[in-house]
Amino acid sequence: MPLIHAPMCTCCGKHRTNHPSGICSHCRRLKGSKMCSNCGDHETAHPGGLYYRCRSKAANGDDLDNAITYQKEVLLALVMLKSEYSYRQIGEVIGKSKSATYALCQSARRHPQFQD
Repeated sequence: MPLIHAPMCTCCGKHRTNHPSGICSHCRRLKGSKMCSNCGDHETAHPGGLYYRCRSKAANGDDLDNAITYQKEVLLALVMLKSEYSYRQIGEVIGKSKSATYALCQSARRHPQFQD
C-alpha cells in the first residue's frame, strides 16, 4: 500500500516515509555512504568501498584484458567526441549502438575524478 499522505523525507525530499526520524529507508540505508572506489558511479555503504556489481565482478575474477579493452573504448570515444564526431560515427568505430555510445561517454564525463 503506497504512502499517499505520509510526509516527504527530510534528507532527500524524494520519498515519503512514516519513520519516526523523518528519513526514508533509502537514505537510512545509504547513511555514511561514499562513491564506489572502482566505478565511481554508484554510492555504497559497504566497508570495502565497492558497489555490489563491482564486488560481484571482482569475485568472479573479471580479467584484466576486458578492463583494458573497455578503457580503450572509452578513451577512443572521448577523443572522437572531442574531435566533433557524432555518437553514431563513434558507435560504428567501437562497435556499439548510438545510445550505448552516448551512455558510455556520459558515464565517463560524470566520473567523480573530473568533477570540480
